[in-house]
Amino acid sequence: MKETMVALETAGSDLTDWIGRARREHTTFVVVEGETPVARLAPIERRCTGRELAEAVVGARLSAEESSRWSEDLRAARAALCAPEDKWR
Repeated sequence: MKETMVALETAGSDLTDWIGRARREHTTFVVVEGETPVARLAPIERRCTGRELAEAVVGARLSAEESSRWSEDLRAARAALCAPEDKWR
């Protein structure tokens, strides 16, 4: 995700617009006063469970090419998964 510096005077103009931009552009805005960072505005990454994903794709009609790409993406995503940290160790 890209990060963009924004002067405090500019950022204070309309928070609603900055939030919308962060969401749409997948950008983190770092608010600076002079040259010192004072705040960070970042979109929250939405994650879904396997059940939510399955419900979202039920009935989807994919071409052979789309199906192949979906399968490759799913394999890559599974390979990138990390086990959650065991807080009891």
